[in-house]
Amino acid sequence: MAAAGMLLSAAAAAMSSAMPARAQLASGYSGQSDAPRPGVPDDYWYLLRQIGPCVAESKTEAARGFLAAAPGTADEKRAFDRLFGRKSNACMRNFVSATFVRAHVRGAIAEGLYERATAAGAVPRPGADADLDRAKIRTLHDFGRCYIAGNGGHATALLKDTQLGSREEANAVMQLAAGFESCFPVGRKVRIDATEVRMALAEALYHSVNNPGSEG
Repeated sequence: MAAAGMLLSAAAAAMSSAMPARAQLASGYSGQSDAPRPGVPDDYWYLLRQIGPCVAESKTEAARGFLAAAPGTADEKRAFDRLFGRKSNACMRNFVSATFVRAHVRGAIAEGLYERATAAGAVPRPGADADLDRAKIRTLHDFGRCYIAGNGGHATALLKDTQLGSREEANAVMQLAAGFESCFPVGRKVRIDATEVRMALAEALYHSVNNPGSEG
């Protein structure tokens, strides 16, 4: 059976242009008009970068509950609503409202929780399920667990050395891409973008610190 192929979105600008989400800045931001103004793609990624560590610190247990729920499930939605259902949320910074891709929030919070855990001395332990049989790899989460089994240092460096949603992130993922194929499904072309890779690796690393061997 032929090896999997991969199509990688290289430019951060390309990733941002397809972003189906919005952010709205509070009135008076940067000395401008008193009316709230629509955000731009850079605002969206900036806010996600703030939300991850903020929620990890201020709502640690609720954030862990969010990541304990399987992606795309009703349990995940309920956990998300517990995190962001209040009208006022300090983690929103200067933004009065925002519409997020929930998977993006999940990745940002996973990264925040992982950074918090490692700062406290936790050591990643990928666990048995990270050595995932390629025949069982179906999702980006499967890919993430597989990749960190032998490349945890590369994944950690990606999080440490680049910012979420940045061009530097896209370039770094391009450099790592040669090592991805062994964790892609056999015989399938896989289209990914750099930020999705980062988020999958962040969640895999988070679970390797908190729940070694879990399904994540």
